[in-house]
Amino acid sequence: MAYGAPGGGFQTAAQVPFDNSGSGLTSTTVQGALDELAAASGGTVGGPTLVGAAATVTVDAYAIASQGRGFHYLMTLRDTTTGDVESALLHGEHDDTLVQYGSPSVQGAGFLYTVAMSIAAGVLSVDITNNHANTLSVTFLRVTA
Repeated sequence: MAYGAPGGGFQTAAQVPFDNSGSGLTSTTVQGALDELAAASGGTVGGPTLVGAAATVTVDAYAIASQGRGFHYLMTLRDTTTGDVESALLHGEHDDTLVQYGSPSVQGAGFLYTVAMSIAAGVLSVDITNNHANTLSVTFLRVTA
């Protein structure tokens, strides 16, 4: 899958450089860093998922019976037109019927989006609504505990 890059080109997460200084990771690409974190944490890497302007898309859904009650998401959102990038950290917990989570801790370009989580039929879903004028590409690392 491709991300929009500044200047109109396309890059995959494997092509986007990652500065690993101070992170303790050896990877030098975004995809490598996500894979390294997923392997170390037992997490799941997902995406990229495209979320069009004024659209809502489920970017992740998993069966909660096979996972712990707590979860953490590191999400990267990229504007496919400008190439601007934003990262968000989201964490919460569930009791098999209700899910509680905090507002994302965000760093980046200031995109306009909302995150909603719900549980139905034993599946926790993560939905992103894009209130931004351009399409967003969403990649995430999910770790459950």
